[in-house]
Amino acid sequence: MGTNAAPEKLSHFLPSDVAGRLRLLSAKERLSKSSIIETALRHLFVDHPGPDTQAILKRFGATLRRMR
Repeated sequence: MGTNAAPEKLSHFLPSDVAGRLRLLSAKERLSKSSIIETALRHLFVDHPGPDTQAILKRFGATLRRMR
């Protein structure tokens, strides 16, 4: 699924309900959480390129978040 590019470590906060569903799916399907997140993002970027991506993210409540 991935590319030949070296992986980059990222760390992000998720709402507890989303994190819980991610953990359950990971355990049930025996997949890594990072591979699930990567697949979901690739799906978003391929199926909704350009301005569509921004509209979809905003529709689902995406906002700019900053740790303070």
